[in-house]
Amino acid sequence: MPPNAKIKSRRGFSIYYIIMDIKNTILILVALLNFLLGIVIYFQGNKKDPKNISFSLFCLSAAFWVISIMIFRQIESSDIALLWIKLAAVAAAGISGSFFYFALVFCDKEINVRKQLFIGLPFVVLSYAILFLPGFLVQSVVVLPRVKEVFFLNPG
Repeated sequence: MPPNAKIKSRRGFSIYYIIMDIKNTILILVALLNFLLGIVIYFQGNKKDPKNISFSLFCLSAAFWVISIMIFRQIESSDIALLWIKLAAVAAAGISGSFFYFALVFCDKEINVRKQLFIGLPFVVLSYAILFLPGFLVQSVVVLPRVKEVFFLNPG
C-alpha cells in the first residue's frame, strides 16, 4: 500500500481498506444495484401499485442488509460491531417480510391488507424487539487484529 493512500477517519477504520478490499467492493456494488433497482421499480410504474411498493421495499431491505454487513466488517469496536450485526438481522427480517408481502400481492389474489397487518404487525414488532434483547441473538462480538467477523451466538 502506498504511504499516502491510507486515510484514517475519525472512527478508526481506513477508507482505503473499504474501497480496496475485494469483499467490500463487491458488497458496495451489490448494495448500489439493489438500491437502484428498488428506486427504478418504484418510480418506473404506478407508485401506488402494491407490487411495485413491495418489490421496492424488498430491494431496499436487501441494500440495507448488505450495507450493514459491510460496516460490520469494518468496525473495530466490539460494541458498535454488535449494534451493526443486530441491524443486519433487522434488515434480514425486512427482506423476508417484504418478499412475503410481494409474493402475496404478485399472485393477484384479493387480500385484505388490514387483516394481514392486524395479524402480522404484532409479530413483526415482537420479532424486532426480541432481536435487540441483550444476549438473545448475538451475545458478543470479538474483534481480533486480522479477524473481524467473529461473533458468538447465544447457546441457549
